Amino acid sequence: MTKIIEMKSKIKIYGAVMLWLLIISINISQAADVDLVKITQATTEIQKKYSVAAVSVLVVSQDEVLVNLHSGIRDWGSNKPFTEQDMYRIGSISKSFAGVLALRLQQKGLINLNDSIVDYGLASYMNNSYPARVITLAQLLEHTAGLSDLAKAEWDYNDAEPITLKQAFDLKLGDHKTRWEPGVHRSYSNVGAGLFGLALELKLGQSYETLMQEHVFKPLQMNDSDMLLSDTTVKRLIKGYDRDGRKPIKYWHNIYRPFAAINSDNQDMVLWLQMLLNTNNDFLSTTDRKRLVHPQTTLAGQDGLEYGYGLGVYQWQTGGHSFYGHGGDADGYLTRFGLNPESGLAYFVMINAFNKRPLNEIVNLIESQITVDLPKPKYPLRLELTDKEIETYQGEYLQVTSRFGILKPVSTKRLTVRYQNGQLMYQFNQGREVVIHKVRKDQFRTSNQSVATMAFNTHKDQFYFQGELGNFVKVVQ
Repeated sequence: MTKIIEMKSKIKIYGAVMLWLLIISINISQAADVDLVKITQATTEIQKKYSVAAVSVLVVSQDEVLVNLHSGIRDWGSNKPFTEQDMYRIGSISKSFAGVLALRLQQKGLINLNDSIVDYGLASYMNNSYPARVITLAQLLEHTAGLSDLAKAEWDYNDAEPITLKQAFDLKLGDHKTRWEPGVHRSYSNVGAGLFGLALELKLGQSYETLMQEHVFKPLQMNDSDMLLSDTTVKRLIKGYDRDGRKPIKYWHNIYRPFAAINSDNQDMVLWLQMLLNTNNDFLSTTDRKRLVHPQTTLAGQDGLEYGYGLGVYQWQTGGHSFYGHGGDADGYLTRFGLNPESGLAYFVMINAFNKRPLNEIVNLIESQITVDLPKPKYPLRLELTDKEIETYQGEYLQVTSRFGILKPVSTKRLTVRYQNGQLMYQFNQGREVVIHKVRKDQFRTSNQSVATMAFNTHKDQFYFQGELGNFVKVVQ
């Protein structure tokens, strides 16, 4: 039977007695050996420690909701309880929805991810410094189009009057110039998601919001999710707060809505997570699911490295176990979702405070519980290096991409790779030395990783290192 637990408590914060109505719904199942009660109890302790008004936590299997937590209050002013009727912002998780939308449109033959952006009317909206290189829709979603991130004027834009993506890009608040060769390196850029949305609008003649509703939200029955601040959303949206958890942050009307504008609730996020877990549904094919999570447009991705940033979904490891998902920041709201294929479980977390510490503590708590009873990861064999490989890999490397613009030589980060005592290791920015092991040709992992996470590649007579640390080119001595 399903056991419903409801708890109400008063929490004393900063010497003043505040009434916090804690509403917790936990569906306890035998589907997984996860301490669900510990997750909810520890989450509320973390919430109390950091004075976070509202926290949402979901843990689901493909057919059951194991944890559905609404903890705290809508806002400090009203002290009204945070309930399942309330909405929040999911920030950059919106990029994961963009990736799914792209695959759905490709299924229907309406777009092709490998198409040039020129065929979608974007030539006048990007300044391609590498005209010989084709920029594709996939590159916009994988952050490999050579773009830096938003200019300050684009970040600061916050006009409540909705404008179309074309109107937004016609404001020309950023130069949108390719700063390194497209289709080579990944560098996170919100501009790319915006340009992807504009490409769809110009090609298909519908607004991005309409396309998302028609091809993603409605088929999944996500009836409460939207991308605009409608009257209904205004009434249901909880307030977002700054790092201290107390100072309100004004609603952020993203200039390019595809990168971070989705508003949602727990019920809809359950449907999202379960769609991703359920490999037997026909919403996404097996091929589409693999394409969603595996990058293909970096040098390393083209050579077969499956780890990294796919179509709005990226991979990370916790204790050698792989998770796939995305994080979100929507000015006053922080979010994260993750899927663990080994356990068949997925989670979602939202806090309405711009403070990554409580978010990370809750995420670490959940991931540790999800993986606690999983079999020990199978670590790939450590392959021997040839003398030629050792000579090739060793040396000094300089950073070649920067999220926020052109690199300055004095601030460029360095990577040193050396072979010592029979082991290859790197040292990033004069930090600690990390031993890495060869998994297959030019692909490596650290000792606690069960998959290859970094790679060395040759491109146009230059030698590169790509991985979680960034993109680096070897200095020729």
